[in-house]
Amino acid sequence: MASFLDGGNVPTGATEICESLTIYCFDAPSPPARYESKALSACLVMQGVGRAQVGDKRYVCPGGSYIVKAWARNGFETEILQASEDSPFLAALVEFSSDEVVEAVDDMRRVLPARDADCKLDSPWVYVRRIPSEMRELFASLGAFALSNSCLENTLLFELRRRELLYSLLSPLFEIELSAPAELALTQTSALPHVSDLRAAIELLSKDLGSPLRVADLARAVNMSPSRFAHVFKEATGVSPHRFRKQLRLERAKFLLDEKGWSVTAVAAEVGYGNVSHFISEFKRIFGRTPGSITGRP
Repeated sequence: MASFLDGGNVPTGATEICESLTIYCFDAPSPPARYESKALSACLVMQGVGRAQVGDKRYVCPGGSYIVKAWARNGFETEILQASEDSPFLAALVEFSSDEVVEAVDDMRRVLPARDADCKLDSPWVYVRRIPSEMRELFASLGAFALSNSCLENTLLFELRRRELLYSLLSPLFEIELSAPAELALTQTSALPHVSDLRAAIELLSKDLGSPLRVADLARAVNMSPSRFAHVFKEATGVSPHRFRKQLRLERAKFLLDEKGWSVTAVAAEVGYGNVSHFISEFKRIFGRTPGSITGRP
């Protein structure tokens, strides 16, 4: 599990670590698929771009984000928008039952203000946020305990760490507003364009990341005018084409650093950054660490 979070090799498809923990690895985009869910599920997207739909609301989840879906009694739909053999879609899913969630909420009510918790327990809610370092560490240790040969670790310690993760995922219930950063999440009605309608443009965005981005070329790929395309793309993904491509560039950069051991200078040039200092700053802003801390090479 730790090697997965660091970009290590994992089997293609869905790998169930245990009943409540699954790793996903796909080397190509996937069509929409419908899933049933337990009371609460959380998915860390480490690489690639995914989309989830709960009811009439859609959420785009780029690498470096996590999505929490709770009380989606009618299930939800997922789709992988960006994945390739060189840079596969990588994610980890953990699920919790209704009894576990209700018990944890009761525990949290004793120490936290619970003004909004009751109404949110009665209807589906979803949020998308960037992965903080502590969340990443919780998932990594959860996987390590699940795979351990130690009876103590894969039973008692696993359940304790899982409980800790659940508290962390539920904490937004006790906030006044439950919303995702604008650059990550999308809320839209079914009348708005479907993300899959833009797949040709997204595939074009994913190619030759070092070359300049021309919105006109992307618009032509989906038979739209540049102005219409820019509007539709923002409506469907929550970000501009330029912002979307920046995320793809940085994910590709992380792959080259993690898996190929390229130098920081070489990676910056490969993904289209003429200024290495700017590349380092952008990389740290997204991933919380410098590219040099991964590869150890300038």
